[in-house]
Amino acid sequence: MPVEGLRLTDIVASAKEGLRAYNALGLELQNVRIDPEGGVPFLIRDSGRWIWTAFRRASQKPGTPVVRLDRVTGVTLRNSVAWPGPRRS
Repeated sequence: MPVEGLRLTDIVASAKEGLRAYNALGLELQNVRIDPEGGVPFLIRDSGRWIWTAFRRASQKPGTPVVRLDRVTGVTLRNSVAWPGPRRS
């Protein structure tokens, strides 16, 4: 059963791993920063209708994406910063 309509706001976190969300619909992240020791800060799978506002990360680790979206549809990203890095085709 999917999680629906969850809103996370004004969060700054350091952790061993980043935020992982599976089967989430209508999730809203506003002003959220996650700095994991390893891995991807935001791993989202099988989800849809996401809204991210003021998305950021303190530092970019070489070879690691800031966001990984697997089978995710309908993402809106507002007032956010993207870091230069490798692109996948």
